[in-house]
Amino acid sequence: MPVTLRQLRYLQALAETGSFGAAAERMHVSQPALSMQMKELETSLAATLVERRTGGVRLTAAGQDALRRALSILADVADLEGAARRGVLGAKLRLGIIPTVAPYFIPHLGGQGGQGGLPRMLRGMALTEAPAGSLLHGLRAGDLDVAVMSLPQASGDLHAAALFEDPLFIAGQPHHPAVSDRSTLEPHDLLTLGADHCLTDQAHAALGIAEQPTTSAASLSSLCRLAGQGLGVTILPQIALATEQAATPGLVVQPLAGASRQIGVVRIATDQAEMWFSELAHILSQAGQSALAASNPKGIEKQAS
Repeated sequence: MPVTLRQLRYLQALAETGSFGAAAERMHVSQPALSMQMKELETSLAATLVERRTGGVRLTAAGQDALRRALSILADVADLEGAARRGVLGAKLRLGIIPTVAPYFIPHLGGQGGQGGLPRMLRGMALTEAPAGSLLHGLRAGDLDVAVMSLPQASGDLHAAALFEDPLFIAGQPHHPAVSDRSTLEPHDLLTLGADHCLTDQAHAALGIAEQPTTSAASLSSLCRLAGQGLGVTILPQIALATEQAATPGLVVQPLAGASRQIGVVRIATDQAEMWFSELAHILSQAGQSALAASNPKGIEKQAS
């Protein structure tokens, strides 16, 4: 029987996750269905590709060779799909990202730590950094193909895929009482972005503050500099911690228990099953996980204590 692209994608998922259960979850199929497809692939290739072991699976030598060839084929297919969609989307992908994600996320688009170069789908992309409202307008006006922003975006004309969960932290000078005791926080102590940034609403909700703070800035970097001077406290997402703490000596953070934002990628909904969108969401999700790992909160909590 012929080898299918679905089977090659299952092989890739199995190699990357190390277990049938996790691979099935990633591919949104049942574990028995994925196992059956892998058996059919092994039959087609007349080779054993995976070995089951305690705690997971590993690829055999034949499996490693098949994976290398599969990744090349899948990359070519993604490139073909990208070329096919250019009649609808234009010559290059037009990607929007909100400002509280973009500077910390973009360096990881080329893989772990930004090594290896951009994936084919992102080469030559046109990037727009703007608040969520502007990105949504760009999507609906046809000026953007996809946008990375906080979810949910409740609208029937949009289709979204979740990328990663981004925990929130309170940041300030160690002597500021609100850093260790949120109950002491006064509205005038909170430093936020402008009202057009979704992180501002998320900060208000996490801290239970209804009124608008008196001090705002256009970037997280500016907020951290203000907080570093003892002018108040601000809210930082985990993805920004390493960068902003390195740039603001003495800034300490504490996690906001139970407070986080979900980052996803959004496009205009269509009746078509857009395979390129699933591929793009996978690339962006990996970049997000890499960016979060670079801002590991465990070490930061220790620093803040």
